[in-house]
Amino acid sequence: MALATAMLIALPLMSAAANSLTAPVENGNYTGTVTVTAAISSNGANNMTNVTCYYNDGGAPNTVLVQILNTSASQTSFTNSVDVSTFTDSKSYNMSCRIMNYTTLNSTFTLQRITIDNTNPVVTMSADVTQVSEKRGITFTWTSFDSTAGLSSQTVTVVSPDTGRCPTQTFSTTGNSSTVYVDEETVCPGYYNATVTSTDYPGNTATKYVQVRVTAPDGKFVGAKSIAPISEKSNKNTIIIVAAIIIIVMALYSRKK
Repeated sequence: MALATAMLIALPLMSAAANSLTAPVENGNYTGTVTVTAAISSNGANNMTNVTCYYNDGGAPNTVLVQILNTSASQTSFTNSVDVSTFTDSKSYNMSCRIMNYTTLNSTFTLQRITIDNTNPVVTMSADVTQVSEKRGITFTWTSFDSTAGLSSQTVTVVSPDTGRCPTQTFSTTGNSSTVYVDEETVCPGYYNATVTSTDYPGNTATKYVQVRVTAPDGKFVGAKSIAPISEKSNKNTIIIVAAIIIIVMALYSRKK
């Protein structure tokens, strides 16, 4: 799964110190890992020693999420990453962080509506046929859905077997479902590969793929290789066998004379 990317925001302080919590952000969506970062404007006389963050999922008691200790007396940045892969999806979490000078509170920050989404989008991709003649079009249908954070992007690609003669189609869309039609006038013999990739806002990604084989109307193409139809090959083999039998019979007849 993709890791959450920290976004910057300055929140109002409950004390006069000009400190800030730059990550995570209120109303943010995260997957896998949440990065907690606190910036201390000046850490001389204040001597900030740790940043402790708590979380709850609505009326539950506060639980320690992370405690970041200082490594020097003049430290001005406190940061650490927290694994949230075991957190319950779809819940709205609240978080509070306290910047401390040993046991003395210096600043408090409160964040609300942090959503954890560790689940990939649900994606489907299908075609109306698995094998088709060159003179018939192909309809690819895809759907994509994410019930927690929502979808940020979907990319659909239909790769043709002959990109020089039959164009590959690639496009992005914000919809949850659609169809892609390959016109019969632009279908080439060979394998068509259609793929949809969907990504939700925290960065979880899902991909689905389907393949359709297109044959020429005369049956001379299977995949991208040209072969003779079975009936044509059978006729040639029959002629060769009959001719061989005639030659053998004539040779035996000549010996008897």
